[in-house]
Amino acid sequence: MRKSLLFLLLSIGVLLAGCNSPNEPEEQPVQENEAETPEVETPQDEASQEESDLENEEEKVVEKGDTIGVTMEEFKERFNKQASERNIEFKVDSYEWRERDEGLQTAELEFAEDIRLTALGFEDEELKSVLLEVEGHESRQLTFDLIETLIASSNVELKENDIQEIMAELGLTDSKVDGDDTQSGATKDGLKYLVNDETLNWLEFVVANVNDADFELE
Repeated sequence: MRKSLLFLLLSIGVLLAGCNSPNEPEEQPVQENEAETPEVETPQDEASQEESDLENEEEKVVEKGDTIGVTMEEFKERFNKQASERNIEFKVDSYEWRERDEGLQTAELEFAEDIRLTALGFEDEELKSVLLEVEGHESRQLTFDLIETLIASSNVELKENDIQEIMAELGLTDSKVDGDDTQSGATKDGLKYLVNDETLNWLEFVVANVNDADFELE
């Protein structure tokens, strides 16, 4: 992607240099007796322009259609608020974006040695997904609390009973029961919540847009 963009910029530079070449004949001045005909936009031209603008807007919607609808800063504020209300000691402070292909970036947050949160977003920091990874943490209840926090952070319109319904669909209702190598998913308000709950308390949890084909149950 970077090489293509660089090639495009170099091509534009060559074209501009050619336009300003001293070997090109100078443009002849307009004679005083030649009246210029003003350009008048016809209704067809205006309609075509409106249609073009509409198509451009639709393209933008399609391009950003697989995000979860919040920026990293908005997610940070929501997560910290929800974590505080749920008595979770983890907090999102500073983060650093790392570039990936196709303009995507990742920000990794390590809450503990075996608990990691990864945010995937676009250049304008609108998040595409949020991934929680827990590897053998001794407190399964803390894992459940973190998942509830992420669900609440992804959609502030959700009520507590909505969150518990999602947890039930994911099969995460009893923190005393270990994972059993199952995968499950739930959808709500245009977002999907997927969990891979393996034995020995190894778990993956993802929040993504329902149209995001990058995250599906196997």
